[in-house]
Amino acid sequence: MKGSTQKPSRPRGRPPTDEKICKQVVKRFTSTKSAVPLKHLAEEFNLSTTTVRQILKKAGIHVSGGSKPTSVHSDTGRIGTRKYVSLSDVAVEAGVSLSTASRALKGSPVVAESTRKQVAETARKLGYQLHPHVSTTMAAVRAGQIRKVGEVLAYLYLGIDGKSGFQVDVATPFGPVRKFKAAQDAAFRKGYTLEPFDFVLDNKKAKRLENVLYSRGIRGLVLDIPTFYLDELDFDLSRFHVVTFREQWRSKIHLCGHNEFLNMMLAFTHLWQLGYRRIGYIGNDSLSTLTNFRTDAGFLQCQHHLVPLKLRIPILYSDTLSQHLMKFLTSEGMTSGYEEVVNRVEETAWLMEQQWGELKQKMDQGADPLSSCFDALIQKWTQQFQPEAVICHHQDGIHWMNNCGLTVPDQIGVVHLNINEDVADWSGIKKAEREIAVTAVDVLVRQIQINDPPTPNYPIFQLSTGKWIDGKTTRHINAPLTPYTEAAKYWIDKMQIRRKESSE
Repeated sequence: MKGSTQKPSRPRGRPPTDEKICKQVVKRFTSTKSAVPLKHLAEEFNLSTTTVRQILKKAGIHVSGGSKPTSVHSDTGRIGTRKYVSLSDVAVEAGVSLSTASRALKGSPVVAESTRKQVAETARKLGYQLHPHVSTTMAAVRAGQIRKVGEVLAYLYLGIDGKSGFQVDVATPFGPVRKFKAAQDAAFRKGYTLEPFDFVLDNKKAKRLENVLYSRGIRGLVLDIPTFYLDELDFDLSRFHVVTFREQWRSKIHLCGHNEFLNMMLAFTHLWQLGYRRIGYIGNDSLSTLTNFRTDAGFLQCQHHLVPLKLRIPILYSDTLSQHLMKFLTSEGMTSGYEEVVNRVEETAWLMEQQWGELKQKMDQGADPLSSCFDALIQKWTQQFQPEAVICHHQDGIHWMNNCGLTVPDQIGVVHLNINEDVADWSGIKKAEREIAVTAVDVLVRQIQINDPPTPNYPIFQLSTGKWIDGKTTRHINAPLTPYTEAAKYWIDKMQIRRKESSE
């Protein structure tokens, strides 16, 4: 054609003999700051992509097949272009078969150690990584356990008195059913089906349930059960991927739970900002143990930073003290168990010996022993330490204060650490139940998809903080200004900034 300015064609597909062109290709490839597709490089020098790849390989730059502008690893650490490096690329580069490369990367003893090292080094240089989905699928293929779409996950909930746990709590919108529905929706969005299973505290039934789940090919369990029950029963968790809502400290299980430490600090600091200074906490020994004492630690941390020493109120572990006192008062002789009770109770001087006779008389008249001891402890505690506000876990908090002759919120404030249907109009912390359920499913599905070992050496702990709810059980009061006030305000502001940053 007249006036044509086309470049003279070069035979494509064969390496050029011109050393100058080879240097120009390498220089052009290594001088660019951003990735250049091989296709564009080939068109620029009127070469085929295969020829360009051969030139770069000869120069010590390893480029895999394809021309997508992704990353490439060279001996010099440069980043260029390649698509995902496959196992075939590693095998070809290392000069071994595909099966040998696969076995070598898995550390199989069938392959010689020198070959394993060679293949591993080649994979490192090429930037080879296992594809998690492919790895999981191929593991299932080899095990003959290909599963249908919509794989089933199990949600284990504790049955009560032989009845279904879901039947017992189905009418409780704040209860386990709501949490299960949130987890079920999250699983559905990820292509899984979450089914509920009742867990009964019986060794034979627990083992039967384990075998049923395993036989059905269920790989993932969401536990809404305290894990110490499983430790006492013959239920092998190592056969499954597991995540739990409930606190655990012995089993190696992933946990998605509540951040009781920050929840307590949130409640305490809000009370302080409302003007309360003498803040008490009615604790629970059993709950403290299950939460690794995070609630207690949060209370003591706030006391240390916000409350002068003379205004600090000791924690009332009323459940344990009540049981010790009841054990003593219901014994045959007044001297039986005396030293045990005295050592446990007189640490804080909450009770005096002459009051025990009055309690003994009440119980002889038919009063409930544990309830009587419990009320006596709280009355003595409030009389001695005169709290302005009380933080508790129990829905009877207002009743306790009324028994002590105090009205809520006029004379004392009451805060609940788990706002639910029974205490919906209280002030306190509304826990992130739905968010925890969704997070638990995310963690479980991820462990399945990346083919993580069922029993992790380092379990994941993801703890969510609730939010403060203003209710009818607290009010603003005028707190006296002291030199300690400014330092306390500074500490609260600093903690609020940290909480905001951690939530983001």
